Amino acid sequence: MIFLVKNGGTKEIPTGFSWTTFFFGFFPALIRGDIKWGVIMLGLALTTGGLSCLIFPFIYNKIYIKSLIEMGYRPKGSSDEKILKDMGVYDEDFLDNAIKTVSNIGTNNTTIQKTESLHPVDELKKWQELYKDGAITEEEFKLKKSQILNL
Repeated sequence: MIFLVKNGGTKEIPTGFSWTTFFFGFFPALIRGDIKWGVIMLGLALTTGGLSCLIFPFIYNKIYIKSLIEMGYRPKGSSDEKILKDMGVYDEDFLDNAIKTVSNIGTNNTTIQKTESLHPVDELKKWQELYKDGAITEEEFKLKKSQILNL
């Protein structure tokens, strides 16, 4: 069992094999409010003649924990965090970087990191495309153009 918290609320989540999913199929997902996976499990059970019901008990708890983390839940303590990292479902640095990236969408601080040296003409074309697409302003394009052409 691990504990996940969000806005002061705590959820106790089982890890490993899901006995409730084994015995009750898609119903535990629906009861937890995980409608998407409940419907997926029901659909797969119908199409596979019930064989998928032998697979989901092994993976459902991990799927549910991932969805809670995506919704903003975080481990309550360091032991919970270690269990999640060992399971491969929690990487705080990755999540923080993703949040920073999403929060920077739409800002005018558009930068391109050079991974290899480009010919000035090719680099200018890339900046011109960014300007045409509206990703950068005219002032940013003119500044970069003068830097590329060494004006």
